[in-house]
Amino acid sequence: MSELIRSESLQGFITLVTQLGGDSNQLLEKLDLPLQVAQHKGLYMSYRKYAELLELSAATLNCDDFGIRLAAYQDFDILGPLALAAKQATNLSDAFGWINQYIHFHTPGLETSMIVLPDNDNILLNVNILLNPLPPVKQTLELTLALACQFIDLLSNGRCKPQMIYLPHQKSKNSKARREIFACPVVYQDTIAAIVIKSNDLMIPLSLKPDMMAESALNFLNRSCDAKLFGLKDQVAALIRPLLMIEQCDNQTVSLALGLGVRQLHRKLRQQGTSFIQIKNQVRQQLAEQYLAQDLLPIGQISTLLGYQEQSAFCKACQIWFKQSAKSYREQLINGLLCP
Repeated sequence: MSELIRSESLQGFITLVTQLGGDSNQLLEKLDLPLQVAQHKGLYMSYRKYAELLELSAATLNCDDFGIRLAAYQDFDILGPLALAAKQATNLSDAFGWINQYIHFHTPGLETSMIVLPDNDNILLNVNILLNPLPPVKQTLELTLALACQFIDLLSNGRCKPQMIYLPHQKSKNSKARREIFACPVVYQDTIAAIVIKSNDLMIPLSLKPDMMAESALNFLNRSCDAKLFGLKDQVAALIRPLLMIEQCDNQTVSLALGLGVRQLHRKLRQQGTSFIQIKNQVRQQLAEQYLAQDLLPIGQISTLLGYQEQSAFCKACQIWFKQSAKSYREQLINGLLCP
């Protein structure tokens, strides 16, 4: 079930495609997806094909901001029982906590986390797609962050304003839809997909109307979902990705985020046959493969994105990982001789 997503994520798809002059049936058929997944709630579809469908739609309809436009047709309720539960939280911090804990009910292929930045004034709300190998996900990431911005606005009654948006892909064409939803500076070609908000905003109380179904929804989530779906190794890897960007990717920062002591973290990882350094190197290698596949991203910039202080250190790591130079490995990726 790790590559499934609820059909509610295609809410508004048929309407938007029609408005753009396209044929939703043809787009779905090209990926062997039944029309029902775009018409009915409560169904599941392949998360990989979902991402492919958004990319295909954007390309076919010549609509670079397709994912963001689709977000305008969706609301918080696409998360089903999770939305009901989160709406009853006391404040934004609790709501984010429940979303992070139960997001795998909506799709196990998506992981979210909340990280305090070193200045303590800001919070990083990070999104990570767990598909491996990772297909093109520009539209999926922009849709996910656009929805997150809408959810934040709804839950805080407009009081919480995103300070910064981070996206891992190349800069997109400017558009009215993108400007309206991402109403803050956007940093492209970074290591993460994330939203930065003020730490104080976590205490903003929620003022939504009580819902009698909320307690039942939370009980359902507790029964249906394993809150520890991801093991410690996966949790550490998820934290390392955004921390590389801010040069705070050390065992002390990760331990603090997990509520563990440094020695306790190392001991638990040893028991699982791994270490903090091994996981960090694995994350760097995975990200390096993704970045090297983008021919417009300079090798020096990739080195910086992965947290290396010297480009020579990154080049040395590539020799270990790929048995060849970063430049040679990139050429093979771009020529289709390898799959990232």
